Amino acid sequence: MKLFLCITALTFIFNYIQCSPPTLFTVFYKNIKLKSYALSTFSITNGSLINTHPIANLTSISFYSLDYIAKTDSEGNFYAVGTSFSPQDSMVGLYCISPEGHLVNVSKLVNTNVYAYVPTQNSFGFDVEDNSALYGSTQLGGIVVYAVINIYNFNNPKKSYLVNITDDTDGAVGAYDPENKIYYLFNKDGLTGNFTLFSYSLNSKELLPPIQVLNFEQFFMNTYLVYGGGGQLFVVGDYYVNPKNTTFVIYLLDTESGLLKQIYQTETSDGHYYSYFWVTDDNQYLVFITALSYHDTPTIYTFDMSTFEITQTPLVGFPLDTPIDVDYVPAWVY
Repeated sequence: MKLFLCITALTFIFNYIQCSPPTLFTVFYKNIKLKSYALSTFSITNGSLINTHPIANLTSISFYSLDYIAKTDSEGNFYAVGTSFSPQDSMVGLYCISPEGHLVNVSKLVNTNVYAYVPTQNSFGFDVEDNSALYGSTQLGGIVVYAVINIYNFNNPKKSYLVNITDDTDGAVGAYDPENKIYYLFNKDGLTGNFTLFSYSLNSKELLPPIQVLNFEQFFMNTYLVYGGGGQLFVVGDYYVNPKNTTFVIYLLDTESGLLKQIYQTETSDGHYYSYFWVTDDNQYLVFITALSYHDTPTIYTFDMSTFEITQTPLVGFPLDTPIDVDYVPAWVY
């Protein structure tokens, strides 16, 4: 099963502009064997496949991966954070791709200098003002595993840096609040198995006081953190309700009390399905796809993270049963 990967007090008063729900999403398909990519656009409104375009000029980049869709521009171009590897270096860049799948240009490349031990695709964030990508991961340093935040500045690679959050981790996932320029890292403590929410301010370059998350009882490996706009944080993931049945659950995290409140849960599946989720650019809508069984038509959901309203539509043409050498990478929802 794959899951990709886009809160203040419950009395928080929202002060950001309400936007219309997204109507389209474009997903990247990756053929691992051929090292080729394609863009497929789907309608969220009626659940249909609209078109598919191969991505040109990309196959010449060795060991290339597109990790995260950072933004689009007025011409509809996509900006994807991508990583290329060689025996000596790991380079991260911002790759501009046209709606027709042509590689338009590439930003300055940032040498990461380190190999992230377990980077999480849905832990990516992007700061438009600084033109920087951020993502949380765990990283091996000798015999110690650290939870870290990687910050890559594409305007000035020399301003890129790594933040060590804690050396007590058994896994970490993150989300970025672009309004307040705070990166949140949800960490499973390695020694106690407890859960902690860390916060790092890009403005002050300081860690804020951590918060203990008190009532999280799910399997952390399938867990992700989502920023919902207006200061809200959500914990989402695929969880087993028994050894054979799986469900997708959304929790609201109160960052003052550290308590989770379940907001939504899908019907249980047979445990063999794929699920994916993405977040709109305004951080107001969470869009996710699940299927009740491996061979059933999947359903696409749109969850309003300010009102908690949810809509769902059958999704035709989004294949779950793909060859082993074909994979999906994150999409843009708009």
